[in-house]
Amino acid sequence: MSITVGGHDEFTLTPPEPREIRKRVRETSCAGYEMIDGETRMATVKRWLAHFWNRHQQSPTSGELAHFATVRHGDEVKGWSWDKTLLFVRRGLSDAQEKRIAETVPDGVRTCRKQRTAQETWRVIERGT
Repeated sequence: MSITVGGHDEFTLTPPEPREIRKRVRETSCAGYEMIDGETRMATVKRWLAHFWNRHQQSPTSGELAHFATVRHGDEVKGWSWDKTLLFVRRGLSDAQEKRIAETVPDGVRTCRKQRTAQETWRVIERGT
């Protein structure tokens, strides 16, 4: 295809060479599809969130919940890196929030004991109350 610009110059445009498409799935993307003992990510994180509340009577941040999962449910996340566990928890909380199973606590931003940053705290939404 040739293009004339201002009646003076002619440019020839050639289509680019087709590139080989590489389909590489990153580890972080794989975490979204992980299931633990046949349980979905959302259900697993909801169970951990309820367990954390029953044990500590406090709403956790995502970092605290990931640490709790590593310490208390270590056999379920065995071999996972900290980043993968934290990503699993954060995505599980996001999934649960979309389905109205978990929510952030109103005015619940505080410093995470694990990561030392300001984070929202989470709780399971009780049904029928």
